[in-house]
Amino acid sequence: MIQTLSFSEVMIKGLPFVVFMIFEMLMVGFAFKLSSTETVQDHESNNSILKYRFNLGSGTILFLAYVVFITFFTFIGIDVGSGGNDALVYKTRFEQANIPLLASLKAQGWEWGYGFLIWLIRSVFSDYKAVLFLTFSFTFFSIIYFIKYIKWNIYTVLTYSMILMLVLTQTCLMRNMLSVSIGMFVYVMVYEKKYKKAFIFSTIAVSIHISALILFPIIVMCILLDNNKFSLKKLSFYITLDVVLLFILMSVASSLVSGSKYSVYSSTEGIALGTYSMFLIVLFFGFLRYKNLVARNQFNRTLLITLATGILCIVLQLRYSIAYRMLLFYQPIMFALVSQLLEEYQIFNFRKNGGLFLIYLGFFTYLGIIVYKFLSVGAVSYGLYPYINKLY
Repeated sequence: MIQTLSFSEVMIKGLPFVVFMIFEMLMVGFAFKLSSTETVQDHESNNSILKYRFNLGSGTILFLAYVVFITFFTFIGIDVGSGGNDALVYKTRFEQANIPLLASLKAQGWEWGYGFLIWLIRSVFSDYKAVLFLTFSFTFFSIIYFIKYIKWNIYTVLTYSMILMLVLTQTCLMRNMLSVSIGMFVYVMVYEKKYKKAFIFSTIAVSIHISALILFPIIVMCILLDNNKFSLKKLSFYITLDVVLLFILMSVASSLVSGSKYSVYSSTEGIALGTYSMFLIVLFFGFLRYKNLVARNQFNRTLLITLATGILCIVLQLRYSIAYRMLLFYQPIMFALVSQLLEEYQIFNFRKNGGLFLIYLGFFTYLGIIVYKFLSVGAVSYGLYPYINKLY
């Protein structure tokens, strides 16, 4: 039975999370606000790339945000009932990994890339905090690298805060979230048309967690629409073709998954209705203002094309629960586009957009529900509150 906190308990136990997230939002927001920007013409991709340059002041603020971030996650409690259902498993297998490489890979039972990484860290360090420090440092760097390509506005702090809330689950979803972090590099690479690097990074991500296979259709879609004039008709055709092929592959994959270590993903666990609803809303309003969004920042084109391939996850989840893990790769993209859409639709210009008031109200209500649900249910199921209590 899933434990749920009352409103008063959420206000008390969830307060440190709220304070932490607000501090991170402010520090990262100030760092980008104080940094300088320039538009560079990339000859390889022929894109006008927006780049942020951090000076001494903004760099110092960003470093402070990193110190708080990494301290928070490095010293998070990993124990029975703390850190998440799988967090203790990750910690235990790390502690047992100080054996010869091949024996360690077999004993861990993870994908070979993650298994090798853990074996390598265990060869040098005996404390699991080393894993937390290194992996969360990489995650922080990947987030900053990703949002550097987003045209910053007042709403971009929402992008960072929503990604941050996703990262709070990394102790439990370590392999999956590490792959998502690599995925954020892949999105930038396909934008810059560095497809070989994108394939290499995607292969590394798959070696960390199998859900990263979803990155390959993303790369292929971006290649197909690379040299052609973009149109919704072409995008719809390619996605329809992918869906048809996916149905064929599902029957083949079923026999491969059955009886293997991935059989846990061979059953359905229902549809993540809230997440898919947000996915479809962002996709619809994004393509509705496609030209304007691309005119603001060409990176938005890559984000929208990439987001559209998420339809594959809806189809895939009809058969495999792993599709929800694949959906996590699209959440940073959704969060990035949210800030761009809020600026594009001039959400607080009620005189101009009064007719969309109910949609705006519904959107912010949804965000509020997501935050409250995490604090009242998610943080409990991931065992994060015992860690917070130790700070008092």
